[in-house]
Amino acid sequence: MQIQPVKQLRGEVSVPGDKSISHRSIMFGALAKGTTEITHFLHGADCLSTIGCFRAMGINIEDTPDRILVHGKGLHGLSEPSSFLDVGNSGTTTRLISGILSGQPFATTLSGDASLNSRPMKRIMEPLGMMGADILSQNGNGCAPLLINSLLPAGQNPSLHAIHYHSKVASAQVKSSVLLAGLYADGLTLVTEPVLSRNHTELMLNGFGANVQTEIHSDGSATASILPCEELYGQKILVPGDISSAAYFIAAALLVPGSELLIKNVGTNPTRAGILEVCRAMGADITYLNENCDSGEPTADLLVRTSTLHGTTVEGAIIPTLIDEIPMIAVMAAFAEGTTVIKDAKERFGFEEAGALNVEALEFLPEVRQMCAADRCRSFNRNWSCPPGCGTLEEIAERVKPYTRGILVQSIGQLEDEFDVETMMETEHTQKARFAQLVEYVRSKEPDCIPMAAGACQVCKKCTYPDAPCRFPEKSIPSMEAYGLFVSKVCIQSGMKYNYGKNTIAYSSCILLK
Repeated sequence: MQIQPVKQLRGEVSVPGDKSISHRSIMFGALAKGTTEITHFLHGADCLSTIGCFRAMGINIEDTPDRILVHGKGLHGLSEPSSFLDVGNSGTTTRLISGILSGQPFATTLSGDASLNSRPMKRIMEPLGMMGADILSQNGNGCAPLLINSLLPAGQNPSLHAIHYHSKVASAQVKSSVLLAGLYADGLTLVTEPVLSRNHTELMLNGFGANVQTEIHSDGSATASILPCEELYGQKILVPGDISSAAYFIAAALLVPGSELLIKNVGTNPTRAGILEVCRAMGADITYLNENCDSGEPTADLLVRTSTLHGTTVEGAIIPTLIDEIPMIAVMAAFAEGTTVIKDAKERFGFEEAGALNVEALEFLPEVRQMCAADRCRSFNRNWSCPPGCGTLEEIAERVKPYTRGILVQSIGQLEDEFDVETMMETEHTQKARFAQLVEYVRSKEPDCIPMAAGACQVCKKCTYPDAPCRFPEKSIPSMEAYGLFVSKVCIQSGMKYNYGKNTIAYSSCILLK
């Protein structure tokens, strides 16, 4: 295959449907009375897992090349599956469906692949438990498999307790899980977040007939509330094009001379499409055509023309709306006049260096594993986050295959001399503390991200490896070296200076994003 450069980009293009909205269209359609017709659905593995789960609970879902028809049975129409619900690798399926299952009169087990079953689920287990749901992590580690029990006799619909949940982080998945459980609660259920997270659930549920309200407070926090309702009703859903997929075409059309590209039916929800605001701030020529909200979600055709871009500052409240697109913004910034500053990874968290990770160039090298096996850090074969506990290189390569974007950060220490162990240890501690804050922040937006730290996990004085599962999987993070990555090479391939020398020590960490 040969790839030939082009002189200009002209014409029109459609991008794949938005994954978050595709998931929700199946779920809400299954809980609605009547038929929900879905077009431009994203036929990815995660969304197909959602279809499989609801089929297993008795919902007839017709999947044709042109559309999907969900023949819903109402809020109380789901039936007990014959075995566990296979959520595959989909964290969205797991977290949102847990809220729905908490209100059902039958017991259900949710389980997925090895990667899914290692992801933290305590963030949804806690608020759902407060509502009266009986959710058990079968391995006792806060991860799937999750057993969701009904506390009532078969055939009797439970009534969950309405709560006002104050979430420490802004997370659309946590919020959605609680709101969906609120459909089965005994009163007004509220979720307050530090800032407004993606509001697909609120917009779509209202479109299906639910009573959902959102209030933005003077301090920037936001409260979503839902009342139980008698029924939801089937809708026609045109899934908007995914803004993350559109970002590549937007950047290309802006940067390639003489380009004029029409990107059809792109989701423009302000809680999700912050990259469009950044493009405007950089001087981009982007025109909105055919704007509508027919399915509850704002969409538009984007007419993008070649533009002379200039630097800007990206910071504050807009960051949660474009976390996935930061690498593409970095690409545009490289071609823009002047300096572009993205503050919330560097200034906010204190890293000396921060930038986009070149995920495509990652190599999982056996020679790095051999260095781990030398056991200089005294963690090899003693820790779940280190080899061999973290998996083989083949397993790791498969684990990270769905991830296409990433963030790379670095802390730098200036040594008095090569024996300045105190500064080395202080810099390592600083990097771990900074990175823990960044991981918490990114996980609130992308719960399925894969973080890789600098150094071995030190959460527990003595790891349970290999006798029992990890006690704190949400806090235990493998190192880049444990995954077989040569850190200096990763930095260079990502365009970041590897600040390591005679009087300098550097600690690097990264986060993979889908």
